[in-house]
Amino acid sequence: MKSYRVTAIFPELPAAHAVQEARGEGSSLSVGIKRALDAILCERHVKGRRISTVKLYVRLEHREPETVTDTLIESDV
Repeated sequence: MKSYRVTAIFPELPAAHAVQEARGEGSSLSVGIKRALDAILCERHVKGRRISTVKLYVRLEHREPETVTDTLIESDV
């Protein structure tokens, strides 16, 4: 299983809560991102809000700490 670190930036939330981060594990990129987003959307500052735009930064975390891959995904929902 691979571990993915997802940082989500919600421009519609107040500045103190606009940046949320979570880790998701999965055998593929889509599964890892889905699990991390599920964890973010359950947090009390995000839960129940209407989100129309989010900017995602996804980082693949390997077992070796010096090997990290960054990916930027932008989405308008």
